[in-house]
Amino acid sequence: QDVAGPVGVLAQQLFMLKDAAQRDMQAVAAAKEELSKAYGRLEGEIGAGPWFCGDQFTVADIAIAIPITAANFFQAGPGDDHKRLSEWLDRVMARASLQKDLPEIMAAIG
Repeated sequence: QDVAGPVGVLAQQLFMLKDAAQRDMQAVAAAKEELSKAYGRLEGEIGAGPWFCGDQFTVADIAIAIPITAANFFQAGPGDDHKRLSEWLDRVMARASLQKDLPEIMAAIG
């Protein structure tokens, strides 16, 4: 599930290119479509528990959370079309460790 590649396109087009006239909106749309497909595959891999590997939050959740959190920043998160993945992301975002560091992370990129 390549989530990082399309997120890189979004970052380049929506964050790095400050002049909206220079942005390739077809590339943005294609990246969002790729993300949607990846989200569908990832939903099929969420375990029976609240996390990808079951009842325990593991490095698998962290590895997947990083690019999906970035996609969410670009308004390309899982959303209602991928409810299980969206609920998983809500659980990730609610973790105390992320809540502690999120304001500093957002300030750095904002």
